[in-house]
Order: sequence, then C-alpha cells, then structure tokens
Amino acid sequence: MSYFAPYIDGAGLHMPTYEDRLSDLVSAYRSIFGVDAEMSEAVPDYQLLSVFAKALDDTSALVLQAYNSWNVKSALAADPAHEGQCSFSSGAGMQKNPDRTIDRTGTSLACTLPGTTVTEP
Repeated sequence: MSYFAPYIDGAGLHMPTYEDRLSDLVSAYRSIFGVDAEMSEAVPDYQLLSVFAKALDDTSALVLQAYNSWNVKSALAADPAHEGQCSFSSGAGMQKNPDRTIDRTGTSLACTLPGTTVTEP
C-alpha cells in the first residue's frame, strides 16, 4: 500500500501505516536531495525519518483510540451479543457488573469478558 491522507467514511477511520509514512518521507527526501541519496538503516538521515514516521504513527494511534472511544459499539466490544452490557462511571477506576469488568482511564475504555485478557497493541 502507499501513503494516503487519513479520512473517515462509513467504514470508519482510515490511516496510513508506519511503513507507508516512512516510504513517503523517504520519497520526499529523495525528491529534495536526489534519487541517488543513500537511504539505508545505517544512515543518520534515514534514522531521523524513521523517528518522524514513528511519531506520526503514534499520533495516529492516539487519534484512532479517541475516534473509537466516541462510539459505544467500538469502545465496548465488537461482539453484538455483549453490546450494552457494560456500565459506566465518571473518573478512573474499576467497576464490575455480573459478566463484565470495565477498566476506564481517561478517554480509554476497555470491557473484557471473564477469562479474557486485554493486551496493548
């Protein structure tokens, strides 16, 4: 895939990957400094472009998390059988209901079924 500007449509939020961003930054670099510019992982300029791409990717992850937190269906669970079974509270902390545990910190909300674990992406 190649770089594209982020957009929202009926299917949700679409954003380029880290690799797409890095490739676009390398292409822009080469358009400025020439196509024969050395761009291997050992070159400091490539390493700097990688840092920029990672920062953009981290920002995109935060935007995606914020976007998903506004929709109760995506904030709670993708499984329609469990939709609406979580209870909310204001502020941080844990709350329980008969078949769910909710972990809410800031704008992040995760509901898990008993016996499952949530790991960071």
